[in-house]
Amino acid sequence: AHISRYYRDLAFRVVGADISSRCVDIAREQNPGLEFQVTDMVEPGLADGSAEGVVAYYSIQHIPKQFMIRLFQSFSRLLKPGGKLLVSAKGGEGEGHVEDFLDSKARIYFSYFSRAEIETYLDAAGFRILFIHVRESYTDEIQVPRIYAIGEKT
Repeated sequence: AHISRYYRDLAFRVVGADISSRCVDIAREQNPGLEFQVTDMVEPGLADGSAEGVVAYYSIQHIPKQFMIRLFQSFSRLLKPGGKLLVSAKGGEGEGHVEDFLDSKARIYFSYFSRAEIETYLDAAGFRILFIHVRESYTDEIQVPRIYAIGEKT
């Protein structure tokens, strides 16, 4: 929700999305005046070419890698020609469920990525890579690298 507020404050029309109705309810409660909807990133149910930008901020890591090409193609379908995609993800290897994530008793699915994998997904979905950067984690973060990429729909 903080990313939605940020872009709204820059005067963009923003639609926040999550697959969890409870997360959407919390986002709406904490952000009156912002629009949020329950949807699946892989099949968002939004009109093709309806967005100038898509931001997937630390969200793709909760989707199995077998769906990544389809996910990035979905992002591309949503965008107008020249539209931008911002993706951030956690770096590393592997995927699967993490039990008791951060002592929360929650079972969460994580996929970790390499820079090359993110480049492959962007390329396969027809994006021109404008920017890609990998940084090491800050001391107060989970200790895995972070990957940031911006692609432009061609």
